[in-house]
Amino acid sequence: MARIWWYRELEPYSSLATPYVRLNGIVAGVSEPGGAFYVDVPPGHYHLSVDTIGVDFGQTKDVDLAPGMQIFAKIVSNDNWIEGGGGRGGGGGYRRNTFYVWLSPVEAAWPVIAHSYFYGGGYFYGSQPVAAALPPH
Repeated sequence: MARIWWYRELEPYSSLATPYVRLNGIVAGVSEPGGAFYVDVPPGHYHLSVDTIGVDFGQTKDVDLAPGMQIFAKIVSNDNWIEGGGGRGGGGGYRRNTFYVWLSPVEAAWPVIAHSYFYGGGYFYGSQPVAAALPPH
């Protein structure tokens, strides 16, 4: 098995939306602000993505995972990609959620994950995700 850690920093001025994160187009979990979780997967090729309204370059990642490998997928929000309205200080402005998947080195990811809310782990077998199901002890 290989492990994919998903995490998102809690940033006070970023979106509080909770988009689905996907492996090969299948929901693997939910990105929570200030949260982290992992998914154990069989070795192989995976397309990592996050649901988003705004479309930009570099929002997804493709990875090839070997047995025992561990990667860290950081979900990043860009609240200014789509915004408008509320001219002349009258309020009523809007922003649309735009998210990205970035791959982070363990040295950058682990301190953030260690201070995040942990939402559990689970297994992902192709088309059969079992999110937040912890292995028996």
